[in-house]
Amino acid sequence: MQRRVFVSPIKNTSSRRIQLRTAKDSAFNYDDFKVDVSFLRTNANMKITDVATNSTVSASLQKVRQLLTTMSGEKTYDNLVGIIDEKFLDLVTPIPYTIGAQFKGWKIKTNMDGSEFEPCVAVRIGSLQKPGYVNKCKYVAMYADWSNDKFNFINDIVDRTTDKRPVNQVVINVPFINVNTFPGFSVEEKEILRSDDITEVCIVGFKLGSNDYVHLTKGEFIAIDNVKTRYTSKPAAVNAADIKVLENFKANHMVMSQQHKDNDCSDEFGAAAWIFFILIIIVIIMLFWFFWK
Repeated sequence: MQRRVFVSPIKNTSSRRIQLRTAKDSAFNYDDFKVDVSFLRTNANMKITDVATNSTVSASLQKVRQLLTTMSGEKTYDNLVGIIDEKFLDLVTPIPYTIGAQFKGWKIKTNMDGSEFEPCVAVRIGSLQKPGYVNKCKYVAMYADWSNDKFNFINDIVDRTTDKRPVNQVVINVPFINVNTFPGFSVEEKEILRSDDITEVCIVGFKLGSNDYVHLTKGEFIAIDNVKTRYTSKPAAVNAADIKVLENFKANHMVMSQQHKDNDCSDEFGAAAWIFFILIIIVIIMLFWFFWK
């Protein structure tokens, strides 16, 4: 009689422990992610250019961005985005090129939606998109941040060597809503634009705290030379020869002023003498008339 041998399955406890640990780590990462996103929400109005000066904010932003860009699983990515949407739900008008705009830029509706300028508006410059999804402005888009009475330019170019868009025509967003309040670009700012090979610009204006945009150049590109120039009160440079001429002029002016004062004194003295002489004659006439009478 043949004896049957039944082999009971061996439980793979090692594999089970790995799965539990992985689940635990995944849950921990979600919690850590939520903490970072909540912290970034409290700093939503911080400019991206200022993030580097704050190590804590910079670290949180870097972790969140890295996790979003490396998530390959559709469900995991959607869960992470859901956390961000929940934390930033109340931010309806993010300031362009800030932490808030990084996470909300592509979820904000503007009056430019449906037009070729939809991806070119300021609130979307530098904003995070789903990995592999490309919806760039067909022109280079730029945000001109107005601070301390001057513009600082930020564009949406990630890699200039691989970006195929023309660099000579740029859409520039400025925080001014009409051509009268727009102060124009200074001579120095125009030179900065030209140094980036920019020859023509299409200027789009908007008001901070609003998601509505308006064309300041009628939706057309114009030459940089034709953009209003803002002249600063900075004095022009003066060379040594000009300084010498100015000093001589001041010296001559002082001499002439002194001579003028001397002449004025002489004239005043002469006038007083004449008045005194006339008074003497009048007195003599009056005395003569009195005694004659």
